[in-house]
Amino acid sequence: MNSVDRSNLFEIGLWAVLALCVALFGHRTNALPKTGRIILCIALLAFAYSDFVELQTGAWWRPWWLLLLKGTCLACFAGIAWTVWMNTNGKSTANPPHRLLNSEDTDQVEQSEKNWEGEVGWSARTRRITDRNLR
Repeated sequence: MNSVDRSNLFEIGLWAVLALCVALFGHRTNALPKTGRIILCIALLAFAYSDFVELQTGAWWRPWWLLLLKGTCLACFAGIAWTVWMNTNGKSTANPPHRLLNSEDTDQVEQSEKNWEGEVGWSARTRRITDRNLR
């Protein structure tokens, strides 16, 4: 077994462990919605599988579908990275505050949104609702 084969075996384990970590601990962040976490887990496992096939064939571009699989995984990683970046820089679309509140607060939030409609923008409204419920 040469160094390239050893590195592929290491990568197979790495991607599988990362998929497991996302599955077990990904719910602890609001930066990525549940659908994104599922897609990330599947993409990581697919990338581990692509390294397994690469170990068997000796090339990352043969057969043709292996190159397609790797490209698709990389596109998923880029999309997930973009989503996380957007959600952590104040442009959150993953979990607006009204989805973070329990069901008892939903009516209060809806009434507040109706009262503030037209007065202030969504970001200011979101900050006020969130600040009020954090007190």
